[in-house]
Amino acid sequence: MRPTTFALLLALLLALLVATARPTPAASLLLDAMTDPLPASPCLPVSAQPVVFLGPFCDAAACPPGEIVPFAAPCNLATQDALAGVLQHRQRLAEILGNPDLAASVRVRPDLACAEVGFSDPAGNESDFVYERAGADWNLDLATAGVTALRVPVSGDVSALRPLQVSVGLVDRATYLGASAVVTVTAPGDVVVPFTALAVDSGFDFSGVDVVSVGFGECLDGACPGAGTYAPRSFTVGPFSFDVDLGTPVRTHSWGSLKATYR
Repeated sequence: MRPTTFALLLALLLALLVATARPTPAASLLLDAMTDPLPASPCLPVSAQPVVFLGPFCDAAACPPGEIVPFAAPCNLATQDALAGVLQHRQRLAEILGNPDLAASVRVRPDLACAEVGFSDPAGNESDFVYERAGADWNLDLATAGVTALRVPVSGDVSALRPLQVSVGLVDRATYLGASAVVTVTAPGDVVVPFTALAVDSGFDFSGVDVVSVGFGECLDGACPGAGTYAPRSFTVGPFSFDVDLGTPVRTHSWGSLKATYR
């Protein structure tokens, strides 16, 4: 092959490589895949439904003929540990808050990879998911992992006329410092809370996170439509994940080693 022909072929190959090159896509780190149902409720002896709830609840597939069970603590919360679908198999607490006399509930649907949430308190309900290491500090290193945001898909009854507030919290138990944000959502879709939008306590270190919380509630701002007179609604959330920037690693670790670390 003559040098000139070889040079032409080499130039063509390089041009093709450049033309097909793409920026490194953003990766994600699952916080909760929503593949683990809540435990059977001890408050529902007949149906044993995997749900947390407030207010009267049907202890059967349908009522009637089933019986309605009144609320009693701790029907509104459930704590589970060593869940396969949670980051590092850590502990998950699911809780629903509001008027205990009015129906509200949360259940995880592994078949749909989401949590179903129902509110009915005119003054506003709140649903929280809290992740931590049972009995010890977690020391989750989000800085090394290159985490840039928390992503929460939301669908269902969410609109400009019925906004939903999504809260995110990170806490370091050793210092009692943290970072948090509350965003108002006016349409279904992926809610992305960048870490640059968090209110961060001075001295808080993203490399030593012990508690991660994700919450959902009615907009309690008086400027929100219908504040204080909310009608019942339902929506779904999840799975929860962290956005990860692979283009700017904070420390010298491969993505493969990070995935192994955070399993």
